[in-house]
Amino acid sequence: MSMYPISLRLGGKRCCVVGGGRVAERKVSSLLAAGASVLVISPQLTERLAELAAMRRIDVLLRPYADGDLERAELVFAATDSEDVNLSVCQEAERRGIWVNDAMSPERSTFHLPAVLSRGELQISVSTGGAGPMLSRRIRDELALVYGEAYERFVLLIGKLRQHLGSMNLSAAERRKVYERVIDDRERFMELLERVRTHQELDELVRKTADESLRDGSIEAQR
Repeated sequence: MSMYPISLRLGGKRCCVVGGGRVAERKVSSLLAAGASVLVISPQLTERLAELAAMRRIDVLLRPYADGDLERAELVFAATDSEDVNLSVCQEAERRGIWVNDAMSPERSTFHLPAVLSRGELQISVSTGGAGPMLSRRIRDELALVYGEAYERFVLLIGKLRQHLGSMNLSAAERRKVYERVIDDRERFMELLERVRTHQELDELVRKTADESLRDGSIEAQR
C-alpha cells in the first residue's frame, strides 16, 4: 500500500509510547528531540528511560498498558514484545482515531517511521513503507556520503537568504533566480561558509549574494 510522506510538528503534543525496552527508548528519544510531551506506559524501563523519568523529561505509568490509557494521546507507538498488547494498543488507537505505529506489525500501523539523515534543518527521509527497514537505513547511510555536514550551514544560509529576499520588493521570478544560482553553486558557497565565523559575517554574505545576483545575473566569487 502506498504511503503519504509527511513531517509533523509535535511540539507540546501528547505522544504515548507503550513499552519500556530498547525499541521504546529509541522512539522516546526521537519524540523528545521533536519537542513532544511523552507518556511511557510499561511495568519496566531501560536505564535511560528511568533517567528521563527521574529528570521529569517524560511521564511514566509504571504498570502494564490498560484500555483507556490513550485517551489524551495524539500519536501512539506500540513498542512492547507482546503481540497481544500491541494489538490491543492498535485497536484502541483505531477506535479513537489516533495514528499508531506498531513495532511488530507494519500492517497494523497507520504510519511508518523512515530512516532519517539530518543535517541541521535539512532532513532526508528514506522509507520502504515498513517492508525493509534495513534497506532504508543502508540507503540513508549512502546518502550521508553525498550530503555531508557542510549542508547544515548551507541550509542555514538558504533560510537567511529567504528572509532577506522576503524583505525586498521582488517578483517571484527574481527570487527564484537568486535561489537557483545559489543552489547551483552550492559547493562553492559551502566552502565560503567554512570561513564565516559570526552572524554578522553570515548576514553580509547573504546581502552580497542577493545584490550581485540581482544586479548582473551572476554570482561573482566572494573575496
